[in-house]
Amino acid sequence: MWCNQRRAKLAVVLVFVSSIIICIPNSINITVMQADDAEQLEERQLADNSTSPPPGNSTTADIWKVVFKVDTDINRFIHSFNFWIHAIARLGPCLVLSVLSALLVRTMRRADARLRSLDSRSTFQRVKRQRATNRTTRMLLAIVILFLITELPQGVVMILSGVSTHFTAEIYLQLGDLFDINQSASQTIQSLSGI
Repeated sequence: MWCNQRRAKLAVVLVFVSSIIICIPNSINITVMQADDAEQLEERQLADNSTSPPPGNSTTADIWKVVFKVDTDINRFIHSFNFWIHAIARLGPCLVLSVLSALLVRTMRRADARLRSLDSRSTFQRVKRQRATNRTTRMLLAIVILFLITELPQGVVMILSGVSTHFTAEIYLQLGDLFDINQSASQTIQSLSGI
């Protein structure tokens, strides 16, 4: 039996542990700083590749900035590796979900066609069953399309960020809010559709 309590617990533990492992490069490679401190650090890194922290400020700032550590070769490798891990974590499920959904729709259509050829029930019952199959297919396709609209662009941007640190600074960080809004809208639509 594939579905049992032990395997369900194992799956939950594996997802929990793998999520922590996948996030380790983020905690190594990303620093959140006050905007003034972050700008000083970037200027100093560009000027002399210094890795020392910026001098302390006695003033407080309301603006915070995400800074990727790319001052050494190992930090650049971790930066690139981090984006590749997240790209695979986003694009892998997109590919698997698309293939499995296509196979499921094909199987549902074949089963419906086979039942139609063997069915001796009335035309009304066949039409009712066809409507249920079409409704299920449309709902499945809506879920897959929403998932792909949300995850596919983020996966592609992650790949591009893994290739170029300049892409990360110039484009990826600027698109963060758009990705958050896209993710929130997708989750809202899915929850309203009764999924």
